[in-house]
Amino acid sequence: MGQMVSDDKFEEQAARNGGIIKHGREILFQAFNWESHKHNWWSNLEEKVVDIEKSGFTSAWLPPPTQSLSPEGYLPQNLYCLDSCYGSLHDLKALLLKMNEHNVRAMADVVINHRVGTTQGSNGMYNRYDGIPISWDERAVTSCSGGKGNKSTGDNFDGVPNIDHTQPFVRKDIIDWLIWLRESIGFQDFRFDFTKGYAAKFVKEYIEQSKPLFAVGEYWDSCEYSPPDYRLNYNQDNHRQRIINWMDSTGGLCAAFDFTTKGILQEAVKGELWRLRDPEGKPPGVMGWWPSRSVTFIENHDTGSTQGHWPFPSDRIMEGYAYILTHPGIPMVFYDHFYDKGDSFHAGIAKLPLALKFQTFCTQMEIRKCQDIHSRSAVKILEARSDLYSAIVDDKLCMKIGDGSWCPSGAEWKLAACGDRYAVWHKTQFPPSVFSRLLLLSPSMEAEAPPETSGGGLGYFHLRLLAPAAPLLLLLRSDRLYSLSLSRRRGPRLRLLASPRRRHSRHRRRGLLLSTSGCVLSLTHRFSVADSVLVNGRTLLRGGGCPADLAVGDEVSIVRRGARYGFLVEKFVSCEGPEAAEEEPCGEVLVLRAESLRKRLRAISESHDPLSFLRDSHNCVDSGSDDVNVKRAREEEFLNPNSPINPTAEGNLLREDCNLGQEKLDNSINSAIAKDGTDELIQGSRGCSDGNTEQKGCSNGNTEHQHTEGCYSDGNTFYLNRLTGFGPDARLEQQSGVTLPQLLHPMESLERVFIATFTSDIAWFLDYCKVPQNLPVTIACHNKERCWSASRENRTAIPFGSYPNLLLVYPQFPEDIAFGKDRKKQGVACHHPKLIVLQRKDSMRVIVTSANLVPRQWHLITNTVWWQDFPCRTFPDYTALFSKVEEPKSDFASQLVSFIAFLINEVPCQSHWINEIAKYNFDGAAGYLIASVPGIYAHSPHYLESNYCLSRKQILHAKSTHRMLLGSVQTSVVGLSHRFHIPSDAGSKLKALSVLLSKCHVNMHGTTEVILKRNTNIPADANAVSILVADLDKFKEEDSVHLGFLPREVAKWVSPLSDLGFFKFSGFIYPKEALEAAYGVTTTKVQLLLYVSEGPEFPRISGLIQDEHLSLLCSLIASLKRSLGLWRLEEVLSYFKWPETLETDFFYSASSIGTSISPQFIANFASAAGKRSNQDVDPEESDPEKTWQRLRPTGIFRDAIPHPCDRIGHPMHVKVAQRRFESRLGQHSFGWTYCGSHNFSPAAWGQPLPPPKANPTEPRSVSSGPRLHICNYELGIILIIPPSGTPNQAGGRRHEIKDIALPFVVPPPQYKPGDRPATSLAMREAMAEARILQINNLIDLSEDTDEDIPYEDDEQVIELSDCSPEEKEEEKIYAETLWEQVDSSQSPGKGLD
Repeated sequence: MGQMVSDDKFEEQAARNGGIIKHGREILFQAFNWESHKHNWWSNLEEKVVDIEKSGFTSAWLPPPTQSLSPEGYLPQNLYCLDSCYGSLHDLKALLLKMNEHNVRAMADVVINHRVGTTQGSNGMYNRYDGIPISWDERAVTSCSGGKGNKSTGDNFDGVPNIDHTQPFVRKDIIDWLIWLRESIGFQDFRFDFTKGYAAKFVKEYIEQSKPLFAVGEYWDSCEYSPPDYRLNYNQDNHRQRIINWMDSTGGLCAAFDFTTKGILQEAVKGELWRLRDPEGKPPGVMGWWPSRSVTFIENHDTGSTQGHWPFPSDRIMEGYAYILTHPGIPMVFYDHFYDKGDSFHAGIAKLPLALKFQTFCTQMEIRKCQDIHSRSAVKILEARSDLYSAIVDDKLCMKIGDGSWCPSGAEWKLAACGDRYAVWHKTQFPPSVFSRLLLLSPSMEAEAPPETSGGGLGYFHLRLLAPAAPLLLLLRSDRLYSLSLSRRRGPRLRLLASPRRRHSRHRRRGLLLSTSGCVLSLTHRFSVADSVLVNGRTLLRGGGCPADLAVGDEVSIVRRGARYGFLVEKFVSCEGPEAAEEEPCGEVLVLRAESLRKRLRAISESHDPLSFLRDSHNCVDSGSDDVNVKRAREEEFLNPNSPINPTAEGNLLREDCNLGQEKLDNSINSAIAKDGTDELIQGSRGCSDGNTEQKGCSNGNTEHQHTEGCYSDGNTFYLNRLTGFGPDARLEQQSGVTLPQLLHPMESLERVFIATFTSDIAWFLDYCKVPQNLPVTIACHNKERCWSASRENRTAIPFGSYPNLLLVYPQFPEDIAFGKDRKKQGVACHHPKLIVLQRKDSMRVIVTSANLVPRQWHLITNTVWWQDFPCRTFPDYTALFSKVEEPKSDFASQLVSFIAFLINEVPCQSHWINEIAKYNFDGAAGYLIASVPGIYAHSPHYLESNYCLSRKQILHAKSTHRMLLGSVQTSVVGLSHRFHIPSDAGSKLKALSVLLSKCHVNMHGTTEVILKRNTNIPADANAVSILVADLDKFKEEDSVHLGFLPREVAKWVSPLSDLGFFKFSGFIYPKEALEAAYGVTTTKVQLLLYVSEGPEFPRISGLIQDEHLSLLCSLIASLKRSLGLWRLEEVLSYFKWPETLETDFFYSASSIGTSISPQFIANFASAAGKRSNQDVDPEESDPEKTWQRLRPTGIFRDAIPHPCDRIGHPMHVKVAQRRFESRLGQHSFGWTYCGSHNFSPAAWGQPLPPPKANPTEPRSVSSGPRLHICNYELGIILIIPPSGTPNQAGGRRHEIKDIALPFVVPPPQYKPGDRPATSLAMREAMAEARILQINNLIDLSEDTDEDIPYEDDEQVIELSDCSPEEKEEEKIYAETLWEQVDSSQSPGKGLD
C-alpha cells in the first residue's frame, strides 16, 4: 500500500482493447440522470451530440438500454429487447450512429449482476426466464437469492434473482450478448454495474471476449468513518486498496470509478482541503496509486440527481471539477452539472446564461487537452490546508481551489480559467478559439477570436477612475483578468479574478470584465440591461460576444441609477524592451501618496475632535520622507523588467481581492518602497508610537524588546498583532505588533503546546508556524454538535495522520444550561477562549489573546496579545494549584490549571497538563486570570466546620481547620427517592429520617453535616460512597439512616484520592430539602456540598502521585467551585480599594455586545468592577432600542477608532476594558486593564439570576443566595496597578496605568445623532437592505465578515426555577443497583481516611 501501481504488466492486454486505457486522454460524460427515462431520452441526446463532441468528451455513458421492470433500466429482464423507457431501438440506433459520426463513443450500462425472471420457479420466486431470449432456468440464479445455482461470489443484491456467473452457460450467453451490443448495435465502451455482486475474474473474461474499447466498473464500497458522529476518516488507504485489488483482479483491463476521491473531495471542499494530500504527499484516492485506472467524478445518478444518496456540496461543484479536470485519472462530468439549469451550481453562477456553463467546462477541458494532461500525468501538491489546495501538474498546468489566497510565482504562468474559489494557470499560449472563451468568457460557442496582438509583453495599464469621489489610479497587469464593479458604500471596486473571492462574493454578479493581453485591453459589459456603458460616447452592447478593445486615451463611462462613473486609459507602461527603462515610475508613487494625504486631510476635517486627531497621529505622516522614498524607489528599479512593476499588485492585490479602497492605496505606497521587508515603512515602524519608545519587533506603542526572532514580555502590558498580507512572499507588512511564529519561537525547544480557540484553521497553523510533526499539540475548539454531545467519544478527534500527536478536544457544555435542561435540545453556549500554553524544559509561556487560530484574525484584523514566561521549579508544587486570590501571591497557577481542567476533564490522556503546570513557578505573574465556564453557579459558604471525613478503614472523626481547606464541590445525593418509596418499610425509614434531621445541628448557612462512608462490599462499584444521616453528638452507625450515594462520576475520583491520603472529604446537605425529597414533595436532586481539605499525604503529593492518578486529580480540580465571570472580576478587584472620586475614565471596547444588552447587566458589570451603579436603571427594561435611547444621553456608548492610526481601515476584534484613576495632585495614575476573549455580554460574563422563591416564614431549606448563569467558555487577563499605599500583589508591576496603551483613540468620540444601535431588528433591516443592494451589484457583503460567527454571544432568557435538576435515568439505575447490593445488616465497611 502507498505505492503507485505500475502499468507495465497490463499494457499488452490494454493494447488489445484498443489502447484507450494506455494513452489515457479520455474525458467521459455521463449522459443521463435518474429522471431521464421521462423525456424521450434517445432523441433528446441526439440533439446534443454535436455539442458533446465540441466540448471535448471522448465517450458518453448511456443509461441501460434493455427492457426493464423498472423504468430506469436497472432491473433488466429481456436483454435482447432494446425498446425501453428511454426510447425505441430505432431511436437508439440513430443516436449511436450520430455519436459515431462525431467521434463520441457510446458506453453501454451493463447490468448483469441480477435479472428479473418471467415465470415462477419451484420456490415461488420469479427466477426462470421462459419465453424470452437467454431463457435460463433456476440454475442461473445463485442459491443466496432463491435459485438452484452456486453460492454468490460477491455481495447479494436484495429483492431480485442474482445471476450465478460460475455457470459456464451463463457466461457464454453474457459474452454473446456483449458482442452483439458492440457489433450489431454500435456500443463501443462498457460500464459494469454493481461489480461487488460477482467476482472480478468474470469481468476480466467478459472484457477479453467482447473487446470493448474502454471499460469501467462500479465497485462502490463504503468509505471509512469514525463513530459516533461518523465523520470521514483522514486515512482511506484501505478503501482505495479494495478498489485497486478489484481492478487488479480484472487483469488491469477494467478501470473503476474512484469513489475514494469522491468521498474525500466532497468533504475537503467544505473547509478541509488538507484531506487532499495523503501522508506520502500524493492524492489520497485511487488517483494517487493507480491513476490510469481511476475514473474520477463528483456526482452520478445514484449519489446525486433526485436520489441524492451521497451528494456533492451543491455550492462547491466547480471546485470539484477544477480538481478532477486538471489532475491525473480519467475525469467524468455529470449531465446535471453540464446541462441542467437547477441548483447544481451556486445561485450566482446559475444566473449566467446556460452557454456560459458550457463554456466554463469547455475551458477546463480545453486546458486539459491543450496541455496534454492525461491519466498518468505527474502531480506535485504545493499546498493542502483547510482553505487552500494548490498543485502543479506535469509542470505545465497549475491550479488552486478553496477560499485561501494563492497564485503561482513566475511570469511564465498565465491565468487560463477562474471562478468561484478556483483558478487554473498554464505556461503555453492557447489557440485563438480557446483564448476567446478563456478571457472574454463569451456565452456564445461561436464567438470569434480576438484580433491578434502585436508586440507588447509584460506591462501595466494605468486607469484613472472618474468616480463621484476623487479620482483614483489603478494599475492593471497585462496578463491578468479583472472585474470592475460599483458599490455605493465603497465606490468602484477592482477585483482580480485569479484570486479566490471570499465566501459570500459568489452572490455578486460581475460588472465590467477587463481582460489584458500584451498591450491590448479588452472590455466586456456585464452590468444589468438597465445600465449603460459607453466607450468614447458610444454605447457598448451587453454580453461577452461584443467586446471592445481599448487604447490609450479611451474613456469608458458607466451610468447607474442616475450616477455616472468611469475611467480613462491614461497609458501603458511596458516592462520589456529598452523603452521600459525610460519610464519614470516615481511620479505614480507620488500620485498615490498625494491621494493618501488627501484622504487623511479629509478625515481630519470630518473628525469629531480634529485637535485630538492631529495629536494622536502627528507622527503618522513624515513630510520629509517623500523625496527619500522616491529616490529609494528609483534606486530599486521600481520598473525593473525582472521584477513586478507594482509589488502591491503582485504581492497583495493578487492574493486578496484587488479591492483598491483607500487603505490599500496607502499601504501600496509603503510596500512599494520597502526593500525586502527590512526598511522602515512610512506608516509602519515609524510614528504612531504614543510617545513611548518603540523598537523593531513586537510593538504596539508599549515598550518591548525583541530577542532574536522571538519576542519578550514581562506581562505588565498587552500588545497588538502584526498586520500583514497573506502568503510567504506577501510584501505588505507593518512593523508594529507581534506575529504568531514570534510567539512560538524557538519552535525546536517546545515540548508540548495547548491551545484553546473558537474558530480554527489547523492546517494553516501547522504550516505557518512550521510545527514539527511529532510535537504534542492539544487544541480545544468549538463544535456545536460535539460540545453538546453526551458521548465521550465526541470529545476528541485526530484530523491529521501526518501529525499523530495533534489532538482536537471539544469541551462539553453542561446540561443544566440546555433548553429544558435536556442536552439533546442543546442551548446557548460557545467555546470562545483564545489561550496558548507553550511548554519548554526551562519555562512555560502563557498567551492570552483575542485572536482565534485563523489567518484572517492574525493578519488582517487588530487583536490583543498578552503573554508572560514562567520559570521551571526544582520540584513540582501542587499546593500552588489550590491557592486563592487573597493570599500574598497571585492565584495564577490555580486559575490556569482549573480552566484547562474544565476543558480536558473528559479526556484522560490529556490530564498530564495538571502535572506539567505544577512544575512551573507562577508566583511572579503580572496579572490575574479571569475565566468563564458554562453553567449555573451559586455561592457556597467559604468555610464550614466539619467533624467527620471520608476514611478508608473506618468512619473518621477529624475536626477540620480553615487553613487546610482547599475548596468545595457542589454535587448531589442519588438514590434517595428509591430508598424511601418502598412500601414495605417506607414509613419507618421516613420517621427515623425525620427524627434525626430534627436533632441535627443546622449552621448559619442552613446546612448540616452528613457522614461519608465507603462500601467495599458492593460489587457494582468498588468506589461507591454512602451518605448517612446521624446524630453526630452521639454517633452510632447502627442508629444512622442511609440517605443515598455519591454520584458514580464523583465517587470514581473521591474514593481513590481519599484512599491515597491526598485529600479529605466532608459532606453537608440542606436538611429540609432532603426531607422534602424523601416524602416526595419534590423530585429535584438533593444538593450535597463536598468540602475538600488537605489529606495527610498532601505535602508529599509531588513524590507520590503516579500517572494513573492525574485523571483523578484533574476531575477534582475541574469540580472545585471557583469564582467565574462577573464573580471572578469582583473577587479580584474587591481586594483593592478604588477611590471613585478619583476616576478619570472607564472604557470597554468589544467586537460584540451580544444580541441584547440590558441596563441590569450594565449595572451588574459596574458593580463587579467596583463602580457604584446607576440606581436609576430599570431592571425590567431589556429592549435594546429603548436601552439605547435611555442611556445614550449619559454618553455610555462611544465610537471606537483604531489606534495607532496605521490600523485605521482594519477591523478590530479586541475585547479591552480599562478603568483609570489619577491621584489628587495628578502625579500618579493607577487602575486596572482587562484584555482577553470576553465580549461585553451576559453570555460571556454571566447573567445574575434571582434566588429561588421561598416562603420567608419558613426555615431556609436550600441555598437562597444569588446565582450566575454563564453560557460561554472565556478567558482573559486583568492587569492591576493598585492605588498608592496598597501592597503590591504581583512582582514587577508598572506604576502608571497610562503606560498601557489602548488599541483605540482616547477619549473615544460620541456617536453622531443619526447613529442607531445594532439591535436584532436593526440588523435584520440592514441586512435586508444590503441584500437588495447586493443583488443589484451595488455593494459587497463579503469584506467585513469576521471569524467570530454571530451565535457566539447570542443570549436567551431562560426560566430557571431551580438549579438542582431531577435525577438522570442513569443515576437512578446506578442507585437502584447499589441499593439491591447493600446488605441491610452489613458489617462496618471501609471509610475514607
